[in-house]
Amino acid sequence: MDLEAHNHSLRQTVDSLHLKMAKRSEEYEILKNYVDCLHYQLTAF
Repeated sequence: MDLEAHNHSLRQTVDSLHLKMAKRSEEYEILKNYVDCLHYQLTAF
């Protein structure tokens, strides 16, 4: 494998990792909002 091909595959790996992390943080935000909402409803009573 030449250096150019190696760099390309490395970049693809990094890109897919970034995508996974972005998905994770998206899920985390949704979860956090949900928990905040529940907490608000519980304290509202």
